[in-house]
Amino acid sequence: MEVKAMLNRKDINSNLASGGTVYIVGGTGAVPAALDQKINGKVQRLAGSNRYATNIEVLKEAGVEGEDLLIASGKGFADALSASAAKKPIFLVGAALTADQKSYLDTNAKITSGKIYIIGGTGVISDATAERITGGTE
Repeated sequence: MEVKAMLNRKDINSNLASGGTVYIVGGTGAVPAALDQKINGKVQRLAGSNRYATNIEVLKEAGVEGEDLLIASGKGFADALSASAAKKPIFLVGAALTADQKSYLDTNAKITSGKIYIIGGTGVISDATAERITGGTE
C-alpha cells in the first residue's frame, strides 16, 4: 500500500496541536520524503542506517533513562508488538549486538538501570546478547 493511500493528511493536521511535532520513524527508504511535506507543522524524522540504529534514535529522542527496558528481536515484529502493550521502551536486537548498540549501552549506563525484560526465547535472543545487556543478571 502506498504511503499516500495510508496517509489522511486532514486527520493528522486536525489532531496536531499548534506547534506540535509529527515524528516519522525510518529513513526515506522506509517512509518516502514526500510525506514530510504533506504535514502542516514540525516534522522530525528519526532514522539510522538500519532498524537497530533507528531504534536507538527513538530511544534517545524519548529520553529513555533509568526505567524498565524490554528487549525484543528486531527480525520479526510479533514479540515487540505484543510487548508494546506494557508501555515501556523497547530495545531491538538481532542475532548479536551491533557496534552502535554496544556503544549506546556503554555510554548510556542509566538506560539499563531499571528492570530488564527479555521478550522471547533463546531462539530469537541469544543468551550471550541477553547477558551483554543485563550484565549477567536477568
